[in-house]
Amino acid sequence: MKTIPKLSTSPWRFAWDMSLRSRGLLGLTLLLVLIGDIISGLLTYVYKIIIDGVTNANVSTALPTGTFITIWSVVYLLGFLIAVLTKHSAAVTGTRGETMSVLRAQASLMSYLFGHSHRFFSDAFSGTLGAKVSQAADGVGAIIEGAVWEILSLVLSVTIATSLMFSIDWRAGMVFLFLIVILALINIPLSSLQQKAARALADENAKVSGYSFDMLANFRSIRTFAQSEPELALFVRQNDAVRRKANHSMDMSQLVLGINSLAIIFATGVIVMLLVTGYNLGTVTAGSFVLMFAVVLNIYQELTRVGFTINRFVQTYSETAEALETLIVPQEILDAPHAESIVVSGGAIDFKDVNFSYEHTSVFKDFTLRVSPHEHLGLVGRSGAGKSTLVSLLLREFDIASGVITIDNVNIASVTQDSLRAAISIVPQEPVLFHRTLRENIAYGKPSATDAEIHDAAKKAHAHDFITALPNGYDTLVGERGTKLSGGQRQRVIIARAILKDAPILILDEATSALDSESEAAIQDALKTLMQGKTVIAIAHRLSTLKSMSRIVVIDGGTILEEGTHTELVQKDSGTYAALWSHQAGGFIQE
Repeated sequence: MKTIPKLSTSPWRFAWDMSLRSRGLLGLTLLLVLIGDIISGLLTYVYKIIIDGVTNANVSTALPTGTFITIWSVVYLLGFLIAVLTKHSAAVTGTRGETMSVLRAQASLMSYLFGHSHRFFSDAFSGTLGAKVSQAADGVGAIIEGAVWEILSLVLSVTIATSLMFSIDWRAGMVFLFLIVILALINIPLSSLQQKAARALADENAKVSGYSFDMLANFRSIRTFAQSEPELALFVRQNDAVRRKANHSMDMSQLVLGINSLAIIFATGVIVMLLVTGYNLGTVTAGSFVLMFAVVLNIYQELTRVGFTINRFVQTYSETAEALETLIVPQEILDAPHAESIVVSGGAIDFKDVNFSYEHTSVFKDFTLRVSPHEHLGLVGRSGAGKSTLVSLLLREFDIASGVITIDNVNIASVTQDSLRAAISIVPQEPVLFHRTLRENIAYGKPSATDAEIHDAAKKAHAHDFITALPNGYDTLVGERGTKLSGGQRQRVIIARAILKDAPILILDEATSALDSESEAAIQDALKTLMQGKTVIAIAHRLSTLKSMSRIVVIDGGTILEEGTHTELVQKDSGTYAALWSHQAGGFIQE
């Protein structure tokens, strides 16, 4: 049984699950960051010690002033060196752990996507789905980086800064602690507003991304209908919506930073007055002033840096949440518990009382059809009659509402989807190839195939001659979706792939629709060889291609109207098939 990964739509939970194999590295990173930040924070206190030594405010030491300053300067340099080394080491381990988590996220999401139904992919842009996988995986990296470098650093900086303030003057410490509490109370509700603004921006970005992929996928139609300017104008309007959302998100960020800055400035003023009073009373040293200003400056810089980082983080978090909610939805087609692989012997196919609806439209109602082992069945019907849907149900791209579909008396819903589809070869109506070499595309039917087997399959599909005439032969890249090849060439490559796979059940869905008459005649000979010993279901609008089928079934509206051999059906004067045959123009069914 194929295991479906359990994934969370919560970005925090998802990032935690994806970091499972890299938690050792990330734990070491946390430790190194902790050491580096603590040392960096304590180095600020060394400022006070050195200044007090210079001004002779530190009267507790018996060392000469020069020696005292030298010793503490060396301590500062050593601490600085250790802090730098630990932070650089943390960057090395953190990057490795983050990369492992991001790659695991990409693999997990792609694995989950492969488990979605045909309906899911029909309703989505493939390019948008790919972008969302990258978006969610990158979000994992951003969350890990933010947790390790931003949240931990901020907590440590605030803790150390508060402790240092109390070491100067308890009243200054209380004011500083009050400042931290106020900042927390202010930022918690404001961060919620930031997140809403960032989520709105993420939604607009998703719309623009989807539209751009749609435009690029249909660039030929846009060019053919001379619609470049209207399409670009619409794209600009959608981008303008993104600009407005981005401005609002940035305004919210600056509002938060502005409020933080005012609070810090006010608290600093109060602390300065307290220290001036203490200095006049002789309880506060010059070093205390240096320490106080250094702490305030560090906190301000930290909050400013974190403020900008949080703005980016909130946006990334929102985009990650939106991507996960799009990708991680319940899967419609699942393997049954304890499902086993199907082993096809005869290849008998049975549709028994099948009921199926698509988008609230009934396609099949109590539909029954039997295909005997090794029988060659032709399916005929106008567009929308249910021919391709029947094939999709056999491949279990959709689940039926009731009834049963069996292969060799085994319910296809009780076996693994991968084993079911491995037992079926299909030559689809639309010959789409991978942007890989011709060798790789043909061998997709049998990845372990030798070059001799690949060449033999190509020869049988009458593809070998045009392939060897190409500059790079079988190593030629075919372009995205095979656009570098003609429709007929792509179809022959697809047929070569099916020949190489050599599955016991063969589906021909308009297998020769993209071929010229000469090529079709050659391919028909190859298909006759391919069909030997196999159960075949062939769909065709060009009825001449079905004349050799052992049985032809005519369906319309999901119902079998008539069945028989070509000769038998043509002889029925009032038959649907006979009418279709007599009304053909150029060999195709007329609508």
